[in-house]
Amino acid sequence: MVEYKEKIFIYDGFLNKCFYGTQGETTWTETVNCMDTSGIKASSIVAVGQYIISTGGDIANQRTDKIYIYDGTKWTELANKLTSQRRNHCSVATSETTIVVMGGQGNGSPSRLKTVEEIDIDGNSNPLPNYTFSQLLKLKCHQCSDINSDVLLL
Repeated sequence: MVEYKEKIFIYDGFLNKCFYGTQGETTWTETVNCMDTSGIKASSIVAVGQYIISTGGDIANQRTDKIYIYDGTKWTELANKLTSQRRNHCSVATSETTIVVMGGQGNGSPSRLKTVEEIDIDGNSNPLPNYTFSQLLKLKCHQCSDINSDVLLL
């Protein structure tokens, strides 16, 4: 779920569908252009500045390292990639131009990732120290949020 341009977008990563509404509305509207990203499922989306960024996910049951950016009208695949192919991961905006991507499932064994990377809106990646929360590695999917400049993991 992201708030973007005064609308709330909900993304169902397994059905690859998006719905939007505004605060106070009682109905949700399906939008066809929310995640038009070549059939990627189980990616992570986050609003950052004037964009939505989608990272990772699955294409035909294979993890991907692709990064897409949405400008309000269309999705564009960035030339740069994540450092790890991943799905069911977490991403959070840490500024108007950067996000942090962490965890999720990768290809191979062990499939649970503990890698963390910072990505800017151009797709430039900066690996950060791996997290060591063994309890989080047991989770299939977790959530994160930025609260007072701290990243909260759930």
